[in-house]
Formats: sequence, structure tokens, C-alpha cells
Amino acid sequence: MFAYSPRETRRWPAHLLVLEKGELRERPVTSLHACGGMAHDPDRDVTYVFGPWFGDGTLQRTLGTYRAGTFAPAAGAVAGERPFAAPGHLFGDTGRSGLYWLRGTSSTRPQAEMLPVAPPSVAQGTTRAGLHAVGSDGAIARVDFDGEAFTQRTPAPRGFPARESTCLGADYEGDRLLLVSGVPSGYGPFPKDAWLAANGEWSKLTLTGTAPALTEAALTYDAARAVWILASGRDKAYRSGTKTFETDEKRWKSYPSRFVDAEGQETGATHVGLMVHDAPTAQTFGLAGHYAMDRVYVYEGEGVWRLLCDTPAGGAFDVTTRTLAWREGAGVTTLDVGSLLDARAASRHALEDEATTQDKGRRVQGKGAAKGSAEQPDRSAASPSATGTPDAVWLRYQDERTDKVWFARREGAALTVRFGKRGGTLQEKTTELKTETLAQKRLGSLVREKLGKGYEHAPEGEAVAALPGRRAFHLSHTTRTKKGDAEDVWGGVPSGVTAREWPVCAECSAPMIHVATFHAHADGLPLVKHAALMAFVCGGEMCECWDAEMGANKLLLRTAKDLAKGTLEAPPKGAEVAKAMVFAYRDIFEVDAELEPDAAGPETCDKIGGYPGYRQGDEVPTCPTCEAPMGFVAQLNEHDLNFTGGGMAYIFLCREEHSAALFMQR
Repeated sequence: MFAYSPRETRRWPAHLLVLEKGELRERPVTSLHACGGMAHDPDRDVTYVFGPWFGDGTLQRTLGTYRAGTFAPAAGAVAGERPFAAPGHLFGDTGRSGLYWLRGTSSTRPQAEMLPVAPPSVAQGTTRAGLHAVGSDGAIARVDFDGEAFTQRTPAPRGFPARESTCLGADYEGDRLLLVSGVPSGYGPFPKDAWLAANGEWSKLTLTGTAPALTEAALTYDAARAVWILASGRDKAYRSGTKTFETDEKRWKSYPSRFVDAEGQETGATHVGLMVHDAPTAQTFGLAGHYAMDRVYVYEGEGVWRLLCDTPAGGAFDVTTRTLAWREGAGVTTLDVGSLLDARAASRHALEDEATTQDKGRRVQGKGAAKGSAEQPDRSAASPSATGTPDAVWLRYQDERTDKVWFARREGAALTVRFGKRGGTLQEKTTELKTETLAQKRLGSLVREKLGKGYEHAPEGEAVAALPGRRAFHLSHTTRTKKGDAEDVWGGVPSGVTAREWPVCAECSAPMIHVATFHAHADGLPLVKHAALMAFVCGGEMCECWDAEMGANKLLLRTAKDLAKGTLEAPPKGAEVAKAMVFAYRDIFEVDAELEPDAAGPETCDKIGGYPGYRQGDEVPTCPTCEAPMGFVAQLNEHDLNFTGGGMAYIFLCREEHSAALFMQR
């Protein structure tokens, strides 16, 4: 029996579990990094293992054997085919001997060059040098188009936060990679960093503007415009990205993504998969759609994607033949995208030439009119503003570390400046100059200085300073044990619960485990009619403790009179008791990600208040008494409930305090 996690990162190692004499035992598998399955041959007494990467960096076959506690790559007659996958989200070059395909396997060799399997990695990208696989620590392994194995090319950079997935794009001709944001290893917000790999080393970019906090977004380099383009992906709450980002490696710019047809009508597409820059026509295009990536769109800039054609399937792009390719049966089918891009480019150039001719005609006509009527100047021509800098200016600066605003207003000779972090209290300074002219010049000088430092104009005006959000208290364990009945705690035996009131699991009839007690507090738990909320969860492996309605977890609302009963000398027979430890609080302001598009999303950590950091999707329980939606009050990591797994428990409370509910998501 083999148990494994499909994620090929260092946080998710493979484990071999062997059932022997009715007992499940773990065997060491240090040489196996990832596995797809295994089967035992009783005649030969050999277990064959499908594992595309066995750890030595040179394996080219995917079939191995397990015998006498040792894994070994298969050889000779038992060797398997190299895997072929479709659809691929990368592209290659048949002029350099191959196309790269990812995701999925096939035992049938298609009509395309097969390449070695990538080592455990969080993202892959293709340049003219070959296929690059980026590990969770940032180290890059590469296989050349005609290579036989991956070799380490770029070491892990210092200060690189490990991650489970990321956004990776390639500058094909420039042989560079850009890595942006992603899912961090461990819990926490998505980083807003950007790393550029070139000439065998990484460098961290310092970018101004609103950085994306996404993972698995489409990303490529547009050599014609000298910008990187990033689109779609998903945020921490698993919502699809709705913006297209551009960066010149100095500043981020973001635009709402719009997918339109030739007439400019919305097509309903929401997501970009494969994204490629076509050098011959200087156009960037992407495979996009809603559920399936079944249409080709050309990127026109500022978030606009124009429909080019439909395609039966997504696949890889061949830069030599300029075709999309996908597997069909035992072979490969192609779509000539290059010809369509050529036709579009020719049409665009014809329109530009026509516009240039018309513009020249207007200028010649204008010169003739001026000769005959010099005394009648054109009053309709717009003249530049004589006032220069406006009397009120609103600017914003944002990078991965900070988000701040700067406002300036001139009233006569008085100049008032307000500045500080978004959502916080702004500082204000007023200076009285000798004349209005000096105040105007001083304002212009300050604005130019701020723009030079990376600030951008804020079209929202002064409203940009306000951040919609809620106060939250992030929780952590302390080594201090409980001293008073009014302290919030993990574990232990709670006050105010008698042996008869102690919750029992409806599925296995065992006493539940007390996992936490929260007391009423104006800034924390918003209880009015009650004094405390207690959470109990069943520890039975087969009980559905993640479901709010199955009776395997229980929330008790306790009044001050209940708490006065004191604490049981001992828990009910059979009840597990965890060591009681007092909460430590960290006061945090959480931004409403629904109203603030640039917010990273709710934190997925232990906390009271704020917004729920859903793992799967929005879920709001209804009170069984008043049938009204409950309000979110707290969330706890599953491992803090004395269980394994990476899930999250969410606690909701009826606004009238009729009842409370707990459910989990993974």
C-alpha cells in the first residue's frame, strides 16, 4: 500500500506504508521524491513503482522497482516510456528538437520528441536554452532541447521565501525567467515579490505600483513593448484573478481584464492559460476561456484581449512553425496560428498607413488655409493650462512592503500636506509662504519629487486613504498556563460546564475534546447575552467533525451564571484533555478584499474577528432558530484542534445569540 501527496515540494514528501500482519508500518523512501502509483508482480516478487523522479538527477525513465526495502530505477526490458502530457502550458521549438508538454501521462509515444521528466518543482518555463524547472527554494534545473537529463543551473537565491506554487514566465529569446508571488510554504499571505533569473543567477526586483498577489497566473515577456504581462491566476481565497498586470521591471501597472470580440462585445472569457509572444508579428496572444481554454485572444494593451480564433484544444506553441499543437489519439494535431497573426498584423499596418495618409492631408490643408486667413487663427485648438500643477494633488505609493498616500492642497499662499499609511491616521503639515506664486512653485516641486520616487496619481482622490476593513486579533500559543477563569485558552478543562453538559459525539458517543474558550470582549468576541463561547470537537478518526450538522463538534454559549459554577475537578471518563495554554493576541486591521481589489485577501491563520479566510469557497451557516445567516467570529487551524491536516475550522455566531456553528474546509 502506498500513500502519497501529489504535490511535489519539500513540504509534501512521499511516504511508503506497508501493511504487515495487520499493522501499518512506514518504510524509508529517501530516494523517491514523487510517485504516481505502484503494482506488485507476485510471480517475480517485485513491486513496480511509477515515479517520475528518483532523486539522482539523471533518471530518464519513469518505471522503477521496490524490493527488499530499496527503490531502484527500472532498466532494460522493464523500462517505461518517458511521459507525454496534454494539454501543456509551455511551448517549445521543433527547430531545436522538441516541444515541451506537461500535466498528465500517456503510454503511447506521440509524433513529437519526448523529453526527460522534470525534478520536483513549483513551476516550469521554456526559453531558447531549454526547459527550466524551478524548485520550491528557487533553485533551477534545466534540460536542453537535445539533452538527456536535467542539470542544476541556478542555485537557490538568498532570502528567497520558499513556496508551494508561483507565477513563472519566460523571455524566450532573452533566456530570462520572471517569478512573481505564489503560495508560501506554511501559512501566511501571498508574497508580492518578483525575482528575475538571468545569466545563471537570481536578482530580486524592487518594483513600485500595485503588485499582484496571485499564483499560477499566465506570464510572458512582450519583447516588442519591453514589458512582462501577467494575467488571471488565483488569489489566496481561490478566486480567479480579474486583472492584467504589466511591468517594465521598474513599476507594476494593472488593468481590469476585458475579453472582447472583433466588434468590442464582451465574450465571457475569464481566464488566460497559455500566453506566448510571437516575435515575427510583435504580438502577444493567449489561450483563454471560461471553463475551457478554447479561444485565442491577442493582447492589445491596458487589459484588453481581442478574439482571434477558436481552437479545439489547448496545447503547446511551436515557435519554429508558429503553430498550436495538442495531442489527438496517438499523434499531434496543429493549428496554424502564425498565418492568422500575420493577417491581423497586415490589416493593422494597413489601417495605420491609411491614418498616416489622412493626417498628412489634414496638415497640408491646414497650411493652405493659414496662408489666406492669417488674421483668423483657429480658436478651437486647445491651449496648455496656464496654471501648471493643480491646486490639489492626490498620490499613492505601493510596493510589497508598504502602501501609503500623499496629499497636497494649496489655498492662496498656504500649502497643506497630509501623508501616511493607507487605512491609518494621516499626519498633516501646513506651511505659509510669502506669495501664492511661491506656494504654487513649491507644490509643483513636491509633486515632481514624489513622482520621481515612484508615487502615482490616485484617481480616487482623497478617498484612496480610506481602507474598508475590520479589526481582527491574530492568535498564537504561549507557554503560560491558565491563571484565571476569564482568560481565553486552548485546551484544558473549561469553567462553567458540568459533567452532564459536557458534549458527546453523536456518531461515536465519546466525550468531545475541549479545544478553545473565548470570552466576551468589546473588541474581540461580540457577545452581549452570553459571557463565553466554548468549542468542542470529537477526536474520532471516522467521525465527520468537519460538518456543522453531523454532531461531531459542538459550540456552547455560556452565561456569567454558568461560568460561576467553576471548573470540574476531572473531565468525564474517556475525555481527552489538552494542556491549557493562554492566547497571545496581535491586533491587526484586515482589509475587505471584496471592496479593495488590491488586497491580498483574508489571513488564513488563527484569529478572532476580521474576515474568514476560506480554503474552498464562501460558506455561511444559517441559524436553525431564527433562520438568519450567522456572522463570522473566529477561525482555527485544524492542527490546533488536536488533529492533523491542513484544514481550517470556522466559527459563526447567530446575531441574536441563539446558537453558534463550526465547520471545516481543507
